[in-house]
Parts: sequence; C-alpha cells; structure tokens
Amino acid sequence: MALVGSLATAAPAEADLLIGVTPTVTFDPGPGVYTYRYLVSNPPENAAGGDPDLIFDFAVSVAPGAGLTDLLSPTGWSPVYQPGSPQVEWLASDLPFTIAPGQSANFGFTSPLGPGDQGFTALALNQGGVELALGRTIGPAVGATAVPEPSGLILAGLGMAGLLGVARFGRAGVVVARE
Repeated sequence: MALVGSLATAAPAEADLLIGVTPTVTFDPGPGVYTYRYLVSNPPENAAGGDPDLIFDFAVSVAPGAGLTDLLSPTGWSPVYQPGSPQVEWLASDLPFTIAPGQSANFGFTSPLGPGDQGFTALALNQGGVELALGRTIGPAVGATAVPEPSGLILAGLGMAGLLGVARFGRAGVVVARE
C-alpha cells in the first residue's frame, strides 16, 4: 500500500469547540481501493470550566458514488451510511463511549474513489447543550485521480525515452534507397 496523503486539521466552532482530525489515506493497487482513516482527537482544553465537551457524533462528506465498504468504528459507535449518500456518520451509542477531552478515536472506510477536499462535522454534548465543530479534511471525491502503479510509471517512462531518442537521433541505421 502506498501513502497517498495526510493532513492535520483543527476546527474551531461557533461555541469554542476545538477538535483535531488527522486523516491518513493509503492506496491498495490489488483491489484498486483507497483506505481512509481519521484520528479524531478531543483536546484537554475542551474540559475547561468543569463542563467537558463529549464528542458523540462525527461525520465526513463523501462523493455520492463513493461506494464505501469496510466501515471502521470505535467500540460503542455505529456507522450510518447508505450507498449514494453524500456523507458517512458515526454515532456513540451511550455517554461512556463518547470521546472525552484528552482522548481520541479512530474511524475509517475503503472506497474506489481517490482523495479530495471534503468537509467534516462533529457534535459534542456538555451541560450547556450541544456544540458543533466544522472543518475540512480528505475524503473520496469525484474526479480525484488514481495514483498510478509503479509498473505503469516505468512503462510510461520507457515509452517517453524511446520517443525522445527517435526525435533527437532520428532513425539510425535506416537507409532510404532512391531511384
């Protein structure tokens, strides 16, 4: 598998909710799929004032034709995804499974679509209600180009070298007879 991209983002929200989303994308040329993983972190600052923000919902936008499979969820979380849907969402089943300040959790899936810019949302519960975080991450996108396999790159390179050689040196050893 080849590492395609990695990007770390933090999303300040309207109610001062800050989370970290660190995506990792790998490409497996065998089946031709991308594996997307998201490390969602709730920083200790979200416990300030004695009213901790407990993340109970995380969602990533995806292209409608993303064809997600192999959904990865932390213990106590359930994925929500329907083929053709523009997002995949995970929900904590109960308070003990939320992501508390200072903790993190892994989410993921596979898709035949390559990575592109996508949005994410997270919801956190505290004594004051629900807080929202919005941000940008990497997710399956229409029009994203696949990472070429190394053998394809080698063949393309050899073909280009051959064309450049013919253009530079002509056809050495070829004699054209004229009458």
